Amino acid sequence: MDYAAIFREGRLPPAVRESALRTLHDIATGVSGLLAVRHPLGFLCFPLERHETGGICIHAWSPQLAPAQPTTSDMHAHSWELLSVVLTGELHNVRLTIVDDESTHRVFEVHSGPAGDELRPTPRLVGYRIAGHDVTRQGDLYSLEAGAFHATVASAATTIAIGMARPGVTDLSLGPVDGCSHVVRRERCDRAATARAARLVAAQLAE
Repeated sequence: MDYAAIFREGRLPPAVRESALRTLHDIATGVSGLLAVRHPLGFLCFPLERHETGGICIHAWSPQLAPAQPTTSDMHAHSWELLSVVLTGELHNVRLTIVDDESTHRVFEVHSGPAGDELRPTPRLVGYRIAGHDVTRQGDLYSLEAGAFHATVASAATTIAIGMARPGVTDLSLGPVDGCSHVVRRERCDRAATARAARLVAAQLAE
């Protein structure tokens, strides 16, 4: 997958969408053994492709899918560029401006590995302001730059997300001022639960 070419064009190639939906069908019917993950930011992730340079996932938010909860907050910044198309529902992306001369939150670095996500408090204390509120609906595409703080809110939505890693950039989260270092282990669904979730998403796509 040529992630750089996709981001240069700024669109999701039809072949990527078709491949993602075929894989979702294979998961729903039990053909694929891919397992979904409950992401700490509240959505269910189907990791279709993962490389050091980037990856492709289906993200699903639904009242019928029990979400994990963040241990810091839902305000975060990625270490990678994001390009995402909304397949169903709508997303609200709240863009944030970080204020360095305030101290309502502590910046945490997020280091992901096989054991989970290690959240490390940094000495940096900040505040924030809401810089904008973008609503993205079914069929729309949106992008986010690496390092841009934001919060994503959705009650019922499905997206295909493509990420391209940016060397030297770290995943960050805003957390409590007195927060401590800790590890969050992402819950991997078993095969039956993954298939049920995939069938739910497939049914929403068919509506």
